[in-house]
Amino acid sequence: MVIRNTAANLAGQLVYPVLALVLVPFYIRHLGLEGYGLIGLMALVVSLLSVFSRGLGGALQREISARLASGDESSLRRLLRSLEVPYWVAAGLIVVVLAGLALTTGSRWVKTEILTPREVTICLILLACRVALAFPHSVYQSVLMGTERQVRGSLLNAALALTSAAGGIFVTLVFGTVTAFYASEAITAGIYLLVYRHVAFSVLPSAPARFDVGEIRSVIGISLALMWTSGIGLLLSTLDRLFVSALLPMTSLAVYTIAVMGARVVTLFYNPFLQAAYPQMCRLVRTGSADEQARDLARNSSVVLLIAAAIGVPLCGFAPEVLALWVGDAAVVRAGAPVLSVYVAGSLLIGLASVMYQWQTATGRTAVAVLFNAAALVWFPIALAALISGGGLPGAAVAWAAYGGLAWVTNLFTTFGHNALPVRYLHASLKMTVLALAPAVLLTIGARLAADAWFSDLLWARTMCGVAAGFCGAVAAIVVVRPHLGGAGADTRPTTFGVRRGISRSGLGRIW
Repeated sequence: MVIRNTAANLAGQLVYPVLALVLVPFYIRHLGLEGYGLIGLMALVVSLLSVFSRGLGGALQREISARLASGDESSLRRLLRSLEVPYWVAAGLIVVVLAGLALTTGSRWVKTEILTPREVTICLILLACRVALAFPHSVYQSVLMGTERQVRGSLLNAALALTSAAGGIFVTLVFGTVTAFYASEAITAGIYLLVYRHVAFSVLPSAPARFDVGEIRSVIGISLALMWTSGIGLLLSTLDRLFVSALLPMTSLAVYTIAVMGARVVTLFYNPFLQAAYPQMCRLVRTGSADEQARDLARNSSVVLLIAAAIGVPLCGFAPEVLALWVGDAAVVRAGAPVLSVYVAGSLLIGLASVMYQWQTATGRTAVAVLFNAAALVWFPIALAALISGGGLPGAAVAWAAYGGLAWVTNLFTTFGHNALPVRYLHASLKMTVLALAPAVLLTIGARLAADAWFSDLLWARTMCGVAAGFCGAVAAIVVVRPHLGGAGADTRPTTFGVRRGISRSGLGRIW
């Protein structure tokens, strides 16, 4: 089940980013670097406002999984009906507030040299409509995740991505303006809002779907906690682009967006798996032992480490080659390569932290995460402003990597220890992390040195050095993480490295 849902999530979530990656040169060529900067601004605002949708959406997914496990299916339609109302109210407020800001201060906030203030204002008004129409998507997507209808949800996500890309290409070729692109995005978001709602209600058992304020009260506590932790975490992950847009020209935001988009390819590989594994973790928290939960965490960490060794570490070492092959713009390569390298490292640390955070949300232990993000809201903006002012675009990526490192350490020591999971699994987790990543790091350094020494004028040869480093790093990591891939059903017999040997049939059954 987990592998099937992971494959579905991966397929559904990869379509939009892959299309976005492929279309970067197209949009730069037809809309210019400044126009693409406005496209990046759209992604920034969407991410910022999804902070608030994450709270109720995550709580809804958790509550649906719990009610299905306890046999309380008859209340699910009432739950969804009760939680969709706040989303629609929030969407109305969003369009009013953002449109008002666009009319009053939009053209002064967005720094452009080619686009006129009128064009910027129209784009921002369309952005308000687009964000408001897409805001309720997450509540309906959470239903599909919580009921483990992830194949259907992934098909819808893929269809939305394809429709959005097709519309963007069409209006860009016909009208050639970023305003037309924004209008296309708003129309697509409105159509799929109706589609998502219909599908979400159709997968739930037939029952009265009346509004009940008691349902909101039942999830408001965990919703606020998730909004603060997951949501504020997402807010912090977008603050770098917000500061770049405020402190540097729009062309700098375009370069930074391109680099960040490339770095988040790594996230696209581990996020679908973690989303698919989360319902199983929720069930283990209710019905499994602490050892089973810890072994499930080890399985999830193993997958993230394997992705890091195969893709993340080589991407850090060969960022210039990746950007040169992808964008082909020398200025973007020079300015974006350091950002890409550092941002990938931060994203890998966030992935490892997310594994631990999932267990904390499944158990309802979010106090430490709340305090961590409260502190980050103080120091992270200060660090961003200082590092961007002193180091430009790479400074923003350094701040992100620092946040990722602190998040991983904090979540690691919160998950294992007193009143948590057995501390012996902390030692095993740290050992597995070092053993899985050390060969990949050494291989990438060696490949980088060889590429610079022997193939300085051959882009394809340098790229193949990075590919070879990734392949060999993946093989070395598999040797380390394979004993953990059985999850809660894995054999616990020790090996020379202090990890478990073998995967039981029950472990394989849990994965499939």
